[in-house]
Amino acid sequence: MPQLTILSGPVITAGTFMSGVMDAGTDYIVGVVMPDLWTPAVVSVVVSPDGANFYDLHEISGAPVSFNVTPGAIVNINPNRMMLARYLQFRSGTKALPVVQPVTRNFRAISTMRLALMHATDDL
Repeated sequence: MPQLTILSGPVITAGTFMSGVMDAGTDYIVGVVMPDLWTPAVVSVVVSPDGANFYDLHEISGAPVSFNVTPGAIVNINPNRMMLARYLQFRSGTKALPVVQPVTRNFRAISTMRLALMHATDDL
């Protein structure tokens, strides 16, 4: 099992819906710890490969990447979804319908420096 690191952030400050930017470095994001309290809304993901240009993250189907928040829970994230996410932000709600959080919401990202690789003899 790869070694995991808990990163502080992203953070949505009180009275806003968009978090500040979190730099994941060269790590792979594999999970997110949800804040203990949350005004109901999905969380949508905004990423940047360079820290200057940010984009809403979408699946290959065209659907935006978002997840429901269960306060105080942890969400497992397939690292393939976040390969382009050197820098990331979380949005409370969607691009079309953001939801302001009345108090500061602290997320914690879980990362790993490397992923377990399958060997040619492993089953797919």
